[in-house]
Amino acid sequence: MAERTFFVIVPVYKVEKYIHDCFNSILNQDNGSFKIFAVDDGSPDKSGKICDEYAKKDRRIRVIHKENGGQALARSVAIIEVLKEASDDDFLIFVDSDDTISPNTLSVLNKSITENGCDLLFYSMNRVENECKSATTPISPPFVGTVNDKAEFYRIVFTNPLYNSLCLKAASASLVRRSKMQEVRYRAIGEDLLQSIPLYQFCKRAVFIPDTLYNYNYNPSSTTHSVSYKNYDINSSLRYTVLKFMREQNVWNDSDFEEYLAYCRRLLKEQILTVCCFSAPSKDKIKIFEDIRNDEYFSYLISTADKSDFELLAVRKQRYRTLLIKSRLHFFISKAYHKIFR
Repeated sequence: MAERTFFVIVPVYKVEKYIHDCFNSILNQDNGSFKIFAVDDGSPDKSGKICDEYAKKDRRIRVIHKENGGQALARSVAIIEVLKEASDDDFLIFVDSDDTISPNTLSVLNKSITENGCDLLFYSMNRVENECKSATTPISPPFVGTVNDKAEFYRIVFTNPLYNSLCLKAASASLVRRSKMQEVRYRAIGEDLLQSIPLYQFCKRAVFIPDTLYNYNYNPSSTTHSVSYKNYDINSSLRYTVLKFMREQNVWNDSDFEEYLAYCRRLLKEQILTVCCFSAPSKDKIKIFEDIRNDEYFSYLISTADKSDFELLAVRKQRYRTLLIKSRLHFFISKAYHKIFR
């Protein structure tokens, strides 16, 4: 059997501060059978030039320059080029250009793929903040093992946000060809999960390993992670897409759907509580609650709420001021508790 090649896809945009570390982490892998496809997505800084400089020094790096179109499209452009030369046994992985991977990433992936005969592999990540690395604390414990059953597989990947990122997946070229994931080119929140759905649909055997191989560069001050009234957006398209997909797949029973809806209700509750904490006038928060209540997907989700879902019931019954008062009391009680017992 010929040696497996890993095709590393790196979308690049305004990362001149980080791109050196990203490339070096890939080039320093202890498994040398890889190629890098870097896509300069119309970056206005020196990122594209830096990519070209690396490509001149190492023939394993190929650079594609294009007009800005978003990360999903950048990945799709690279996938199309990769599939022209990749064999079915080769694998694709995705690395964001402000992140890095551990030196043993490709050797660990290669060993796991060979031992398990999978076409899709999931791994974990560290969070790097101010150059300090720490293991992530997922909302739900990560799954470890091999999955062939579709219903179980969907339960795992759709009820734990840890699996949303494409950067924590290695997919065989054969699977990517079957899934045609490059045809998903949304420029929206959650595009990683949207591009993952075709992989999930056509995956035959998935393996989840506990290894933390990806280093996610977390910047809490960036607009991506700082949510305020000014940049808040009501957008249910991602979860609505997943819900419609699962209904079409017809592999879940009523209990499976209730488990998924419970997870979605928890996400919506967190969203509502976030709005409650905004430094904005009450009338502005109430406007957001109204938008949530009138949204097709959110209104359906709210209609499934029970007595334990106070926040959702308050929105359904338009008891917005009660919701704001209770959330404010909860905030002050929590603050006092931490002050006394810290």
